[in-house]
Amino acid sequence: MIPDYSSVFESIFKNAKQNAIIILDEKGIMLDANPSFLTAFGYTLEELASNHYRMLFTKEDQNKLLPENEIQHVLEYGSADDENFILHKNGTPIWIMGEAIFAVTKTGNKIIKIVNSLHSLKQLKRFLIDPSDLIENVFDSVTDTALVLLDTQMTVIKVNKAFRDVFEFDGENLEGEKLSAKNNNFWQSEDIKKPLIKAIVHDQMINQIFVYERKNKKKENLFFRSKWTLNNNALEKQLLLIINKENSI
Repeated sequence: MIPDYSSVFESIFKNAKQNAIIILDEKGIMLDANPSFLTAFGYTLEELASNHYRMLFTKEDQNKLLPENEIQHVLEYGSADDENFILHKNGTPIWIMGEAIFAVTKTGNKIIKIVNSLHSLKQLKRFLIDPSDLIENVFDSVTDTALVLLDTQMTVIKVNKAFRDVFEFDGENLEGEKLSAKNNNFWQSEDIKKPLIKAIVHDQMINQIFVYERKNKKKENLFFRSKWTLNNNALEKQLLLIINKENSI
């Protein structure tokens, strides 16, 4: 007797927190999505159901026929791995990695798409090997990790929205400026200046927790890590700071 694992899959589908799952038919029409997918990408089930999977891809990837090629690969070989952008409902492209799997069910053949967003620190670790890949592909789409890229003079090259939110830089221009020149006690303090100087001058990478006091006096533990990357156009070193909230104190 062949075991029936349908109830196991149903539990995974409903309760998975780290894996977003959508179910497609053989033509790529979306049939269902689990709560994790809906939460991560901002859609309602009604907005996805009966629409083609390609609506989640950028125009560039649609023109390359990436969704159709992925589906065809699954039908031919039983599964397909991929790394590409998926569009959040608000239009933000989110870099993901995932696997699509062919499944035979009582109600017909299905394609199960399992998506891992690269927006947690654990998932960002793969990019620490080559930060230039992160900057090129997913810098702006990272939403729960603050990122700032500095040159060797500690001038800001690039920040993401999460950085602005964490350090309360609302609408303030940062690119081309020094954070120490901004009206922000944390970036003006010696507590952060000294580690930055050691990282840039003496190549002592940052890997520690700092306490940040917000404007409302609430204090937060922020875990800083640094990594050198390379501006391939100018062949200049750049310091990438990766910042995550540990917990509030």
